[in-house]
Amino acid sequence: MMESHEVAELFDQAVEQLRRVVEAGTSDDLDDGAGLLRRAADSGAEAVGLAVGKLSDPDRVVRAAACDLLGVTSSLHMDVCEEVATALILFAADESDPEVHWSIARALGDTFDARALPTLVALAGSPDVDVRVRVAVAVPAVLDDPPAAAGEAVLIDLCADSDPQVREWATFGLGW
Repeated sequence: MMESHEVAELFDQAVEQLRRVVEAGTSDDLDDGAGLLRRAADSGAEAVGLAVGKLSDPDRVVRAAACDLLGVTSSLHMDVCEEVATALILFAADESDPEVHWSIARALGDTFDARALPTLVALAGSPDVDVRVRVAVAVPAVLDDPPAAAGEAVLIDLCADSDPQVREWATFGLGW
């Protein structure tokens, strides 16, 4: 079992790598810290506790990395998905940074929690194309069977998006 200080060290290292990517404006040939977050996520509940605590950090890179850690932890530990979805939904209500919105959308998709749909629907209206792409990818993962009308509607709306990648993922999501 990983100690809490080890999880914190991995998180801090991941933040610094992500910061370099953000400052460079591209992820080409730069490590964004995803491997470090995956190692931290192995700790399960310990990673969730750390990440939830970091959601209130004033630094947007730290908040984005915290969302990323929550998503990775959800994908590895299904027992934390409900707790993670709840934390992300509450956090998203007050977050305004598009880079953090991207991480929120990705992490919510990893929870497979239908309660995330209203948050993703709200994020679908983002002026940031990367956020809309991530929403188009995430929405199908949180839809119930049968899917909620709001989920189908947002995917249909995204099928008419000005960006071809958003349209492609939304169309794929509808078919799925």
